[in-house]
Amino acid sequence: MRTFGQFVESIGKLTKQQAEFVKRMEESNVRPDYTPGISMSFIWCVDDVQCVARCNKAQALDVLQSAHHHHDANYGIGWETLRSHAEDAGLKIKY
Repeated sequence: MRTFGQFVESIGKLTKQQAEFVKRMEESNVRPDYTPGISMSFIWCVDDVQCVARCNKAQALDVLQSAHHHHDANYGIGWETLRSHAEDAGLKIKY
C-alpha cells in the first residue's frame, strides 16, 4: 500500500491550492479523539473520483477538495456527491 506522500508524488506538480488542501488533509487525518475500535472514518480518494468521471489525478483531487468544502454535513459525502462535483467541474461522467 502506498503512503500518502507517495500518492502525492505520483500526482506530480500540484497547484498552491491543491498543496494546501493536501497539507490540511494530512494534518486532519489524526484526530485526538480517534480511538481504533470505537471510532470510524470514511476516506474518499482520487481512485473513487476516477470511478465516476474521466479525469486525471489532479482533476480528481480538485473534485475531492470541492466535495470536502461544500458537502452537507447532515448527509456526508457519497458517490452522488462525488459525481455531482465532478459534473460541476466539467468532467465527463462515466455513468
